Amino acid sequence: REPKKATGAEISSSLKETGRPRILTKLQGISVIYKPPGWEVDAKGQSNLQSGLPLSAFVQEQEISRVVRLAAFEYGFIHRLDVPSSGLLLVGTNFLGLAMLQWQMHMYSISREYVVLTADCWPAVIGNVDVPVQDFLPGRSFVDANGRPADTRVKAIGHYETLLRRGQVSLIGIAIYTGRRHQIRVHCQWQGFPTVTDEKYAAATVVVQACAAERTEFVKANVF
Repeated sequence: REPKKATGAEISSSLKETGRPRILTKLQGISVIYKPPGWEVDAKGQSNLQSGLPLSAFVQEQEISRVVRLAAFEYGFIHRLDVPSSGLLLVGTNFLGLAMLQWQMHMYSISREYVVLTADCWPAVIGNVDVPVQDFLPGRSFVDANGRPADTRVKAIGHYETLLRRGQVSLIGIAIYTGRRHQIRVHCQWQGFPTVTDEKYAAATVVVQACAAERTEFVKANVF
C-alpha cells in the first residue's frame, strides 16, 4: 500500500504550529511525529507530569493499536526528546513496526541529529564529548565517573552576537550515539556552554538573556 506522506506545505505548517503534535508521515506500523516544546515523551509511564502534556495521550488518540497503550512497550516510542525541545520522533504503531525500529536502533542504523543554541562561543575544536553521565537518579542527570558511557559529536555552525545585552550564542549541530537522559544538555553544561532557555541546567542569567535574545535579531559574527 502506498504510504501516506505529508506534503511540504503540510510539514511547514505543522512546524509553525507549536501548540500540538502532528503526524508528518504514516507508514504501516510506523509513524513520524513532530513534538512541539512542552510535550513529554512519557515512555514507560515515567512522566514527571510537570508539563501536563503526555505525548502518549496524543498517540493514543490517533492510533487504535494495542502497543501504543502498553507502558511495558513504552507506548511505541523508541527514543525521546526533552520536554523543552522540539523535533521528530519515530513511533512503532504496531508490534511489527516497533520491533523493526528497535532492531534498527540497536544496530545503529538510525542516526539522530539535533540543532542546539548554546550560551557563549562554542570552540570549533571541540568536536566530541564522551564523558559518562549518571542518569539513574530521578529528575536530574550529571557527569560522573560512575555513570554510563555517553558519546556526543558536535559541529559548531556559527557564533552570533545578540543586539540586546551584547551577549553571544552559538548554533551547533549534534549527533548522539548513546541515549542518556538529558545527555545533550548535560554535556553542553559540562563543557561550559549550557543550552539557552534551559531552566534545569543553565544559570538564571543565561535563561534571562536567552529569553531576551528571542525577541530580537541576531548579528552574524562567524559561520563555519
